[in-house]
Amino acid sequence: MVHYWFDTREKLLDAVVEERLAPLIRRIWEPADEEREAALELVRGIVLRWLDVTQRNSWLPSLWLREVIQEGGLLRERILSRLPRERNVAFRRNIARAQAQGEINPDISPDLLFISILALVMVPQATAKGWQRVNPDVAVDRAQLERHIEALLMHGLSGAKAARRTRSPRRGG
Repeated sequence: MVHYWFDTREKLLDAVVEERLAPLIRRIWEPADEEREAALELVRGIVLRWLDVTQRNSWLPSLWLREVIQEGGLLRERILSRLPRERNVAFRRNIARAQAQGEINPDISPDLLFISILALVMVPQATAKGWQRVNPDVAVDRAQLERHIEALLMHGLSGAKAARRTRSPRRGG
């Protein structure tokens, strides 16, 4: 039946990406306003949308790691060619602008931030079952993962005292 509907494996893979994965990628990026949105809100929005997408599509994190991240993954080039490069460039510009204004840690690499967000969202979900076998008392849920990602992205590993010493003052509040 696969050959009847798709002729070749390549056409089947193209259909999987176009019909299932590309709409999910659009859900991440379309609501974002990389040019006007405050950098921290932009990052928070992207994280929350990734979490929403993976919560509704629990198969995505494992597939993403196996077929997109891994070198030689069958979907890698197809997905990479559909990522919105211009939006990613605008995202990186927004982060760099916020760094210049002292709103974001200057040691953060704008070029690596989106990749880091992907890792923070995808890896825990893709590996949760395996880690639970190692430690049966640990179950990662959406709320816990969201708090963890936000804490790492917004405050890093510094303790509360260190964070107070190094955190720049908030604007407008």
